[in-house]
Amino acid sequence: MTRAHLQSTQERTMPRGATLPALLAATSVDAQDGAFYGPQWPGNAGGPPGEQKPWGTLRDPDAAARLWSVSEQLTGVTFA
Repeated sequence: MTRAHLQSTQERTMPRGATLPALLAATSVDAQDGAFYGPQWPGNAGGPPGEQKPWGTLRDPDAAARLWSVSEQLTGVTFA
């Protein structure tokens, strides 16, 4: 493993690397509306960002409704 490869690997698995999927989704001309982006290594444990199937809890409408409600309560902002 080269030093450059090791550094690149560390950057993608460290907290600052966690922003890469959001950055890809927000800025890439190839990003699709409604798609979910995350790390591409096995187990979603790191790696370069790319499109992936959302985890089960992210597809749960009841969990989404609870998250929305709690977010409104905590922020004091209500969306219609």
